[in-house]
Amino acid sequence: MDNHEIERKLRLPAPDEPAVLPALVLPPGNPSGALVGSGVRFRAGDAPGRGVGFASPRLVLAILALLAALVGAIATGALRPDRLPNPFDQNSSFGGGGIQIEYPDDWVRLMPAGPSGDGGGPVSLIVSSVGVSGCSESDLPIDNPPTAVPSGAPVESPSDAEPYLPPEFRMLECVASKPMAPGETRLVLTHGFPQWLGSEPVDDFDPAVWFGADAGTGIAEFYVPTAADGWTEVIDGMPAKLVVTEPAGTIGADEVRTWAVYQPGRIDLPWVIRLTLRGPDLEALRAQGDAIARSVSFNERPPPLDEARLSDALRQVIDGIDREARIGRGSDFYGCFPRTPGEQDAMLEDVLFEYGPSGPLAEPVPVTCRTTVEWTPLLAWHATLVVSWAAGDGYPAGKWGWELFFNTSGTSLAGGQLFSPEELSSPGRRGALPPPLEGPLVIPVGSVVEVLEPGFDWNSAPMMDLWERPNATIGDHVVDEARPGVHFYVIDGPLAHNGIDWYLVERQRGTTTSPTIFGWLPSSSDGRPLMQVVEPACVAGEVAVPDLLRLIPAERLLCFGGDTISLDPVVATPAEPEDGGGSVSGSPDWLAAELRWQLYGRGGPDGVDGALRVAISPELGDGLPTNTWLIVRGHFDDPASSICSRSFPDHWQIVRESPDVQVLRCRETFVITSFEETATP
Repeated sequence: MDNHEIERKLRLPAPDEPAVLPALVLPPGNPSGALVGSGVRFRAGDAPGRGVGFASPRLVLAILALLAALVGAIATGALRPDRLPNPFDQNSSFGGGGIQIEYPDDWVRLMPAGPSGDGGGPVSLIVSSVGVSGCSESDLPIDNPPTAVPSGAPVESPSDAEPYLPPEFRMLECVASKPMAPGETRLVLTHGFPQWLGSEPVDDFDPAVWFGADAGTGIAEFYVPTAADGWTEVIDGMPAKLVVTEPAGTIGADEVRTWAVYQPGRIDLPWVIRLTLRGPDLEALRAQGDAIARSVSFNERPPPLDEARLSDALRQVIDGIDREARIGRGSDFYGCFPRTPGEQDAMLEDVLFEYGPSGPLAEPVPVTCRTTVEWTPLLAWHATLVVSWAAGDGYPAGKWGWELFFNTSGTSLAGGQLFSPEELSSPGRRGALPPPLEGPLVIPVGSVVEVLEPGFDWNSAPMMDLWERPNATIGDHVVDEARPGVHFYVIDGPLAHNGIDWYLVERQRGTTTSPTIFGWLPSSSDGRPLMQVVEPACVAGEVAVPDLLRLIPAERLLCFGGDTISLDPVVATPAEPEDGGGSVSGSPDWLAAELRWQLYGRGGPDGVDGALRVAISPELGDGLPTNTWLIVRGHFDDPASSICSRSFPDHWQIVRESPDVQVLRCRETFVITSFEETATP
């Protein structure tokens, strides 16, 4: 926390602070010979401590009220004087990045505070009990091409280098290379473990020493400290560990005592206090260094873990990643996981590719989805989501998993894949490649197409060919990924380039509905088709918002035309502006410009399906009731679409749209023509 953040927090009211403080009234004037300061007058010539009086009883009340508010803030914990650095002694404490550490006031701080106070970077503090000459920032060269830099993970050799070493790292390298004076202690505070600097090791770092025998050659990405791995110390309520090693690379050093402590509510690398000692009287230096390490305190911490809140928090965090997968990738894969610890059977419909689902399967696969939760000492719960399947036709038994950390408030703190992507053998891949083409591949404009095996990505042969021999029309407006089974709508083409026909297609990213994305897609690769024409995936029977979201926009238009559709029940909310800054403009504004309203289905805004962006017919005004359930009626393909024109901010780098495409976008927009309130579902 820097000084500005502290000031902002000091300005926040305490829970019992009066909503309105008495007015602070200053004297109405400044009589000749009087010095006015902070509402208190001093007469010229008065001896110190004499002739002091308050200008008004109202001022007394104001000062008393301010003092009462200050006492209340301290009593309630809104203001923690014990957690704030001493502003009058910058040489005895460090406070930055949420951590504070105290050290003797006669020690020499080598790394000064920044313009806005102490920072919390990878190297935050360097202190010596006697000082180290020649290592100040002014002593070090500006241009410094080191052979390696410190990092939060171990490096195998100094050859793993970056071309630039930041000033604080150069200072640490300098300090590590200077001989130590008798009786000296050097303290370095880092976020993570520095290994190599220049050509000399700073830490003889062994991951197994810190993170257990299963740590391998690196730091576990989401390690939870345990007593079994030696995390038996406690500093400010958080797990800590001390490791004593022989010094490496520092002349005269006798011992290195390295403390590590985890920050509350943070799922990343611990804070590391590295104390390098030189005798005589090592026992006294050890005691002093350990006391400094134990002085660490943390300015902020999340609420304690509350078992009564676990179910709600778990449901909230799984819903969050489920919603993200549906909105961003159009996948309901995470819907299979129980929202309470346990397991359930489901049918998997998405290919698991590296970090998550990336395309529909040819056939659904039976799987088991399991949710587990465990308490951790990091003031966070640890959940694992694992889907497993038995061997089937053309694929072996396997599993895929995701882990996540979250707090009592249901806030996700971190998450990542449990198993290596290289070990993943996904079930139910679409199988054999399509047969080679025997003649031209005819794809009519206005068709819905489905991508075939092996799919298209930026490493495929057509893309590599396009990089080598660019096309002015296609440019870099290429569909970035097209997994087998995904649907696109053909807008234009074919455009022949280097023996391959390319088509301009419309793509829907997940369940987001505005704007859709247009890009070029090759129709074949290595003599085999990459797409085939299919019928729109229309919905049978009554339709709901999630049903519409699962269709690409053109399929909604092709399936329903201009027929009236009733959506029941829905909740309407104003839509957030589109990402990227700026907004879509157009004519007529109510239909062609950026859509300002959206509809949620039965799950409401807290559900996982996302929202359908809509336009409102001018006859209804420019808004909808909020915070209530509605029945809405409307249609696609509004007659006003025929005169639509649309434009996007230039920096969005969207393919320039033809008049026909601009009209298509408006035809794909759902227009509300009537609504009425309804009972809560």
